[in-house]
Amino acid sequence: MSDLFCLRGDALANLAVSRDQHGEWECGCSGKFRARCDDAEFPTRFANRALGDLDWDCIEPPDARTTLQEYCANIAAYLDESIGLILSGPVGCGKTHLAIGAAKLACAFGYTALFVNAPTWFQELRESYGTSNSTVEQERMEQMRTADVLILDDLGAEKPSDWARERLYIVINHRALARRVTFATTNRALEELEHVVGERVMSRLYGDALALALVGSDYRQVEREHRLRCIRDTARGVRELSAEKDRACKP
Repeated sequence: MSDLFCLRGDALANLAVSRDQHGEWECGCSGKFRARCDDAEFPTRFANRALGDLDWDCIEPPDARTTLQEYCANIAAYLDESIGLILSGPVGCGKTHLAIGAAKLACAFGYTALFVNAPTWFQELRESYGTSNSTVEQERMEQMRTADVLILDDLGAEKPSDWARERLYIVINHRALARRVTFATTNRALEELEHVVGERVMSRLYGDALALALVGSDYRQVEREHRLRCIRDTARGVRELSAEKDRACKP
C-alpha cells in the first residue's frame, strides 16, 4: 500500500481499491491510519497487503467481483448505512484478503476495526470457562462489541457449544442494535452456516450485510506463484546487473 500523493500529514491521499479504481483515505503519514491497523490485530501475513495488491481477476464469479469492487469504492457510504459483508466460498478463494482489505479502507476513513479468528476465539472461550481468565474474555467481548468494523474470520469452521454460541449472539446482537458493521468469512454455504451458529445469529448477520458466494481456484496458490515470479524476476535482475558490471570492468 502506498500514498500516491500527500499534501500534509493529515491530508487525503489516493489509495488503490483495485488496479482501475481509487478511493480517498486519510494519509498514513500522520500515524493515525497505521495505529488503527495495529489496533485491529490483522494477521502478520496481511500486514502490508491491501485491496490494491489483490488479483481481482481471480475473484469469481464476475457479479460478486463487481459488487465487491463497488462496495469498496464506496465503502464510507456502506459503513454509514451499517452494511457489512458475508463472504462464503471454498478455502483459499480470497475471502480473508478481501475482508481485511475492506477493513483497512475503513481504518483509512477513521473507523476502528478488529480481526477475530472465530475458531480461535471459541477455543479461548472454552479455556476461560470457570477460570480467572473469564475477565480477559469479557474484555475481549467488549472489544468485539464496540469496534466499528469487526471481522469474524472462518466462522462456521467448527460448531460452538451452546454457551459459546450464546456469547456470539450477545456480540452480534449488540453490534446490530448499535448499527456497527460486521464482515464474516466462512467456508460454508449460508444454509449450513445457520445450522452451525444458530438462526438468531444468522438473522442479525444476514439482515445487515451483502452476502456473496465466491468460487474459483485456490487464490493462495495464485498468490504464491506471483511471489515466486517476483523472486525469480528479482534474482534475474541481480544477475543481469552483475554481468553488466563485469563487462563494464573489463578493459
